[in-house]
Amino acid sequence: MSNIAELIRNRVHPNRILELWMGEPEPGSGNLKANWGNKRPPKPAGGYIDTRKPPGGRPFREKTVTLLRGQRLPVWVAYVANGPRVTLLYAIKHPDRKPEVIEMDRNAASLLVHSFPALRQNKPTMVVPMPSGSWQAQHFAEEVAKAAELPLKTGVFKKIGSIKGIFHAEKQAWARANITLADRTQNFEGQSIALVDDNVGSGFSIGAAAELLYARGAAYVIGLATFKIAGAKDPDIEDVPLGLAKGVNAPEEEAQPDETEDDEDEDTPTTKNPKEKGELLRRVLVENQESLPAFTVKELAELYEVGEIEMRFTLSQLGLAKLVKPG
Repeated sequence: MSNIAELIRNRVHPNRILELWMGEPEPGSGNLKANWGNKRPPKPAGGYIDTRKPPGGRPFREKTVTLLRGQRLPVWVAYVANGPRVTLLYAIKHPDRKPEVIEMDRNAASLLVHSFPALRQNKPTMVVPMPSGSWQAQHFAEEVAKAAELPLKTGVFKKIGSIKGIFHAEKQAWARANITLADRTQNFEGQSIALVDDNVGSGFSIGAAAELLYARGAAYVIGLATFKIAGAKDPDIEDVPLGLAKGVNAPEEEAQPDETEDDEDEDTPTTKNPKEKGELLRRVLVENQESLPAFTVKELAELYEVGEIEMRFTLSQLGLAKLVKPG
């Protein structure tokens, strides 16, 4: 049986078969472009990671993954990668790129931690890296844990095989079947977890891992990634090479503007200082925990004028998440 016939029999996507047949960078070669020779590549052969701030002043990107039981997993992403996934990831794996990638991870972790008060105040209880054949996933998790001053728990998951080459329609089922808990007796009851990966594409792998954490009692899970894979290069913007990540610094932390009115109830957090606001929110929730079963998380967030994510984290930290009305 020919190699192509073998790939077809194994249900490898036609685009992936074409890439394999036409050539791609040798793993660890450091090349962003495949050696196409005289052949026409099936996709643009260049790639880059854009480390500039997106428009609108938001220094991050977000991807939302819907999970098996209806939970929505927010994945916060520092940068965007444009171009063929294969060539980008091969370039990052090259040993000569490691110093650049290390610094990119450090900057990305600092950027995300400074961008989300939930990672600094109502903190998750732990950082958990995704299973990966690359060193970068755990390294980025280490940088997130350092930046947010959180404990890092490694070895939570194991993964069999690679999702690369699987048809898109089958990727979710593949991830659920091939990503498992390393120790099936692990219990994450009441824990709020930052689930960290080096990059996110379809989101099915990080979603499958989050489902396992929820099934073991996690109160809340968020995802963090250095970059997400976008489409082909936009010809209207300038290429930003990976090395430019060295020049990107985390923004200075700023207090959130106070938009509350003077006639607010005294139990509503109204202070301008984010730390004081978080402490007041925790005190109010503890003092009024008997009333929590009457509210959903969303309703509580609206009542106390905080983000829904901050509310979930605060409830988890206080051990009050189970008291809140589902919904």
